[in-house]
Amino acid sequence: MNLSFREKGISKEVKKRIALLIGVFFASVVFFFFVLNFHVSEAEMQMDPPTLPIINLEAYGKELAPLHGYVKEMDAAYMHDAVVPIGSDRLLPIHITKYNNKIRSLSVELRSLDTSRKIAQTEVKEFSSEEGRLLGIAELANLMEVGQEYILVFNLECGDRMVYYYTRVTIPEEAHTQECVDFALDFSNKARAGKEGEISKYMETKKDVNADTLSYVDIHSTAGQVCWNNFDAKIASDPILEIKDISPGFCVLAYTYHMKKDNDYYFVEEYFRVRYGETRMYLLDYVRRMDKVITSTNTYFNAGKLEIGPLSEEPRPMSNETGTICAFSNMGNLFEFNESRKVMTKVFSFVNNDDIFDERAGYLSHGIRILNIDESGTMDFVVYGYMNSGAHEGECGFDIYHYNSSSNVAKEIAFISTTSPYQILNEGISDLLYRSPSGNIYIMLEGTLFRIDAIANKASVVLDSLTNSQYAVSKSGRYLAWTDKDQASDIIHVMDLSDESVSDIKSEKKELIRPISFMSDDLVYGCIRESDITKEVIEKKLSPMYKICIVQVSGSFGELIKEYSKANTYIMNAVSDSYSIYLDRAKKRGNKFVSTTSDTIMASDGEQNQKVTVIREKNSEVGEMTCFIMSLVGSDTEEAYSTSGKKASLVLRSAADSVHISVSSAETKYYVYVASRIVFSGSDLRKAIQNADDQNGVVVDNHQHYVWRNGKALYKLSADSTKISYYDLGKDKEKNLLDLTGATLDQVLYYVYLGEPTFGQLDKEMVTLVGYNSMSVTIYHPSTGKTNNIGLKDANKRFGKEGNIFFVMHDQNS
Repeated sequence: MNLSFREKGISKEVKKRIALLIGVFFASVVFFFFVLNFHVSEAEMQMDPPTLPIINLEAYGKELAPLHGYVKEMDAAYMHDAVVPIGSDRLLPIHITKYNNKIRSLSVELRSLDTSRKIAQTEVKEFSSEEGRLLGIAELANLMEVGQEYILVFNLECGDRMVYYYTRVTIPEEAHTQECVDFALDFSNKARAGKEGEISKYMETKKDVNADTLSYVDIHSTAGQVCWNNFDAKIASDPILEIKDISPGFCVLAYTYHMKKDNDYYFVEEYFRVRYGETRMYLLDYVRRMDKVITSTNTYFNAGKLEIGPLSEEPRPMSNETGTICAFSNMGNLFEFNESRKVMTKVFSFVNNDDIFDERAGYLSHGIRILNIDESGTMDFVVYGYMNSGAHEGECGFDIYHYNSSSNVAKEIAFISTTSPYQILNEGISDLLYRSPSGNIYIMLEGTLFRIDAIANKASVVLDSLTNSQYAVSKSGRYLAWTDKDQASDIIHVMDLSDESVSDIKSEKKELIRPISFMSDDLVYGCIRESDITKEVIEKKLSPMYKICIVQVSGSFGELIKEYSKANTYIMNAVSDSYSIYLDRAKKRGNKFVSTTSDTIMASDGEQNQKVTVIREKNSEVGEMTCFIMSLVGSDTEEAYSTSGKKASLVLRSAADSVHISVSSAETKYYVYVASRIVFSGSDLRKAIQNADDQNGVVVDNHQHYVWRNGKALYKLSADSTKISYYDLGKDKEKNLLDLTGATLDQVLYYVYLGEPTFGQLDKEMVTLVGYNSMSVTIYHPSTGKTNNIGLKDANKRFGKEGNIFFVMHDQNS
């Protein structure tokens, strides 16, 4: 009997078919992966190196800091970086470093400081060549007046394009600029040589000074700190000199260079404010900043702490929810540290191969702001200011990027070009910059809110003509609150920029409301009773808020979170800083508001929600070390290690894919410059003067007219009081009436020093201030036609009693 067996399970034929289907499936996955992603790898690249020439000018036999070129004409009135002194012969030596460019021609324009008048234009025709440079001399117009400042514009025909360079120029008037320059450079050299005995006589050391830090040193530090406290770093680059301001009373200078210790480099900036004296020089102010130049591999992680290095300003890292990944900017570069992977990534930089001495790629006239970051480290960020290299080299604007941490690629989303330089953009960028889920980009500049369609490369205006006091923006940039006019109103509009939906908050009856700020995404606004709006309130633009409310915007819109009010106490001003609101308060006496103690509102969820905190630790080698405290569980027991590094690739758009926006301010704005940095901007002249007084700066309006300087002669002989007191306000359109109410007498005397009509209310009469010395001020009384001297201490009390009411007829060209 023959037996037959039946095989159990799947037949061989079926197995073959299954294997074939699986193979086809995987082959399809691989095929489509490469097809769909092939275009990404093609576009990955590094930033192209710089191509533009630079121009150096010369003064007193010393080469000054390089001028960097712009490929589009800029708003020259805002180009306030430096001023070049020239002699009475009006000859200006020019050095052009070509960098392999073909230079066809160079012309020089001399313009008025507000750029409204072109005074002269000359062409530089004769050059000599020297090691890749062209050397020439520009002969400026005889129309230049001694002591006046002008704008110089260099029009350089470079190959097939025009490149523009900007600076200020003056023939100094009794400023002894060369002596001030020589003193500053000698001071810097003596400090590096450790000559404490010679340095100490210029110091104004305070008892409570932090004597350990080297990252920020000023005139109130110890002589040992100024002399580097035995920090044995050596100078590693040729120092660069910039003259920032020249006046008969003083000169402001900046001196920058690199230092090296072991394998680390440090960028150093020294700032001097110097007055010449016949028997000695006077150091009025001194600031030195030192910042470690961070690379991907020169940071150290130890027990949950990322050691960054000495930094002159506290960085603002942004982290994911768990605090295991943080991003931060340093010296114009963007880094991201992943604690789990032990990797530091350089996400963005203009500098290739860490060549920090490249004077074009390493030019520090741009900033970086991180917009958001998710748990994986993927983030949006913006590079704003001057573009050192790449497709937008020589332009100013905002370059928006999306960084994908998984692919380690930063993709350019949009470039928004402007004619405003970095200093102006840097001051205004804190207002609003937001990218919506749909991809639209929103940006606020000079009170105009723009919507940028990155796909269509189009810009449109959402809101315009807003003043600083009229709106507030949430920390995330998502919410904007504003009123319809530049004062308290009965309605505050709140826009959610994720979809542009608008909701309203309405005031109670017989009350007005105004937005103050946001705490995270919660709106803070003030309430004003109509009965408190007196003549003084209107004239002085006061905001006597009897109550402050904090309400939800996201979630339950308008729901009250917190209310602040005190009996018979008014909030006259409120300033938001991080997670606190600082309140300037007053008591009401009759129809007047008299200042009283200040107060603070703290956010209940403040700093504890920050997953990465910044601390400074004492360090035996560099004085103080800036560190990030990370939040990875168990990291405090982890072994110390040096970070490993990598660099992100870029996906760049075409140079033609850019959007241009241009705005004009809806109000007169004042900028306070300390060296070339803007430390304040706003429409409140009194606040601008106060900031300039505190920080030894100058006040300039948005037409680049000088409004106030920290510096006047020690005395001023009495002016012709009769002519001044009956000054015809309408006859001279070059003069502008300034309301200086609230300024101090000492601040107002600057205008007396200039010889400008200066008025103040004293004993209910508008008197004229016509002179002063170290002990008294000379007052002219129109009612009696007589002058008298009042001691400064007594005058301060008497003017202050009436509210420090001052007015000046200011010559805009002074």
